[in-house]
Amino acid sequence: MERKKVEETIHTIRYEWEEAPLKVCDLPKDLLPDDKIYCISDPGHWSENNSWEPYTEYHVVRLRDQTDEEYQKEVEWWKNKIEEGRKARYEQYLRLKQEVETGKLTRHGYEMSEEEIKEYERYSDIKFPTNG
Repeated sequence: MERKKVEETIHTIRYEWEEAPLKVCDLPKDLLPDDKIYCISDPGHWSENNSWEPYTEYHVVRLRDQTDEEYQKEVEWWKNKIEEGRKARYEQYLRLKQEVETGKLTRHGYEMSEEEIKEYERYSDIKFPTNG
């Protein structure tokens, strides 16, 4: 797995009104040519119990190399996801195997009733075998 470039917010500018123009004097002096500036604007919302004022935010973002700790965390996350997928596929295999061997349909580990089978057939072109 290759190491990634990570976006990191190096500076945030917040104006307490909507659609505020960005002032160049508010930008950091150490900007690089490949830095990005993202704008988030919210018109605000007023209600009896949940209100907020309009605002505009500018985020100055810089790419940096992924740290060893971030890399290891991502590798572990992917290992866990792969293992979860294997377990889920194996459990599905066992359920399908049981259905084939017994000829009885199950849903979430429980045998389906005749009414449930008929409900499934309403939305499908497939005729399911009955659990009788």
